[in-house]
Amino acid sequence: AEITGGRFWLAENDEGLRDIYRQIDELERSEIESLRFVDYRELFVWFALAALALLLAEAALANTVFRRIP
Repeated sequence: AEITGGRFWLAENDEGLRDIYRQIDELERSEIESLRFVDYRELFVWFALAALALLLAEAALANTVFRRIP
């Protein structure tokens, strides 16, 4: 800390730690605000279409070659 011009704090108990955090909070000069945008890509459509295709294939095959005989 001496070389870089920073500060060093040593907390020996809970109250000392609270005091250190209070001092650090006083050093903070500006509020930091950030906007976060998340771009979602919906992928369930492809799985839903694959499931629908499998159901249609099962229904078509059940009524043709792979018909169940009682």
